[in-house]
Amino acid sequence: MLNRLFIAVVMAGMLTGCITSREVIVGRDANGNEIVRNVGNIDYQKAALARINLAHSFMDQKMMSSAKENLNIAEGYNPGTEQLELAWGRYYSIVGDVRNAEEKYKKVIASFPNSGMAFTQYGGFLCDNKRYDEGLQNLMQAISIPKFALIGNAYERAAVCAYESGQKEDSKLYFEQAINYGGNSASLFYNYAVFALEGGDAKKADQLMRNYDMFQYPDTPQTLYLKIKISQALGEYASSEIFGRKLIKYFPTSEETKKFKAGDY
Repeated sequence: MLNRLFIAVVMAGMLTGCITSREVIVGRDANGNEIVRNVGNIDYQKAALARINLAHSFMDQKMMSSAKENLNIAEGYNPGTEQLELAWGRYYSIVGDVRNAEEKYKKVIASFPNSGMAFTQYGGFLCDNKRYDEGLQNLMQAISIPKFALIGNAYERAAVCAYESGQKEDSKLYFEQAINYGGNSASLFYNYAVFALEGGDAKKADQLMRNYDMFQYPDTPQTLYLKIKISQALGEYASSEIFGRKLIKYFPTSEETKKFKAGDY
């Protein structure tokens, strides 16, 4: 199985404080201080978007109660927006409420039929729930939307979906298309490298992980373990040992470290 990497957004703190009845907290500044606005001076669209972004940050950290709180506040500021409905879909998907997640995704597609992001997220959701054909159909729909700017993201999701459904040739094609459309996410480089190595193309896997490093994405137990396996496949045993030492030093309790110590690579 391909491991999906998600680079977490820096977690924001809980919003607390004492304010007057005519003021509300609309977010936090770069230093974590509360941003308070007079009720009459609030841009509710911006305030809602700030709450949605904060909710995504909490979801990245699996702090689901805080995520839900912020989504509810955003709902009060500016209900029914595409960003809000998609955020709710993600929330329900993470907590395992498949029915409500699907309802949210279908609602946003019905309301915003030209939203490439809606089709991408719904397609990914379907693939996550092993409804691969439906998922790929929605991802291809996203790709077909002329003004959708994040086609590379849709192709990346399609590549993982095709791989998990056993469609290896299609998966390779979608990975390449994701790169061709400017995809440069950490998850794309990592997942494509895993795919390439499993297919016996260690040189391609090495190139992809060098791209990963070029964009200065942080190493994780998974990326270091993959680099060890790539180095071994290329016969670069000194590099493999270097990556192994980093794995032990920075992630001593990880499953990947246990495998490395056991010689399972």
